[in-house]
Amino acid sequence: LPKINIVGTESESNTNQYTYEGFEDLGFQAPSETQRKNYSLSLSIPISQGGAVSSRRRQAYAEYNRSVEETLFAQRTVIQEVRSGFSNVITLGANLKAQKQAVVSANSALEATRVGYEVGTRNIVDLLQAEKNLYTAEKNLANAKYDYLLSELNLELAAGTLSPKSINEINGYLN
Repeated sequence: LPKINIVGTESESNTNQYTYEGFEDLGFQAPSETQRKNYSLSLSIPISQGGAVSSRRRQAYAEYNRSVEETLFAQRTVIQEVRSGFSNVITLGANLKAQKQAVVSANSALEATRVGYEVGTRNIVDLLQAEKNLYTAEKNLANAKYDYLLSELNLELAAGTLSPKSINEINGYLN
């Protein structure tokens, strides 16, 4: 900040001087008095500090803008993750439903192949292939359930609603 200094000085001096001025008039010089008064006013503006102040102000403004941008980026990221997670839950839910239907179809095909094997219209290879198809469908259903549950957890995490209760519910569902 600028500084103002006011300085005042006062001095007084008395001089008694007797001089002889020669032969002419043997005169003496009278004593003399002198008074001096000095006053000064100084204004000091530190140039280096003046620049530092404006530099700190610019830095604080830049940091504020950076924090605002980081907040907006975080908000946009959360919104994008929630939308993506929601879309993923919908897609995987449809896949789960399709895999359940695939298990029902594979089970029906296995039963039909067994009946055909018992009547003699199907052979053992057809029966083994139908069993393999059922096991593959069941494996795909298990993977679809896992993916769906994981996507639900990720959606809750992105939305900030994930709780121990949610995890316990899914854990109970898996058991």
